[in-house]
Amino acid sequence: MKTFAKKIARLIIISLVLSVLPMPENHSGIGFPEIMAPAFANAEESISFSDVPKSAWYYDDLLFIMKDNRKIFEGYPDGTFRPHEPLTVDMFIKLIITIMGYNLQNGEEYWATTYIKKAIDEGLIIPGRILI
Repeated sequence: MKTFAKKIARLIIISLVLSVLPMPENHSGIGFPEIMAPAFANAEESISFSDVPKSAWYYDDLLFIMKDNRKIFEGYPDGTFRPHEPLTVDMFIKLIITIMGYNLQNGEEYWATTYIKKAIDEGLIIPGRILI
């Protein structure tokens, strides 16, 4: 059962990343290599997070995402990735805004402020409204 859950998690991660990649104007063919080539320029072939061993079940998927020039995942300043900690709403907002192509700096008072403001500007978040 654990192996099945890992495969589903891997599929979800890859699906999320691929679903937001820009598509070429000419949709006559999928053009996958052309889309991915710019994202992998200057990519390293290993992950340098101290808490992500090469034997981790998600290592290849994380490496795939880390090769993207948009820096979707950057980890923590102490050089860790903290893969067993939950993904917070603020982290998720940063991921979405970054995947959309925005290159924002962390906020001064709170790191996620700039990402939250951009999500509001884009209509992804409606202040004061809870959507279930």
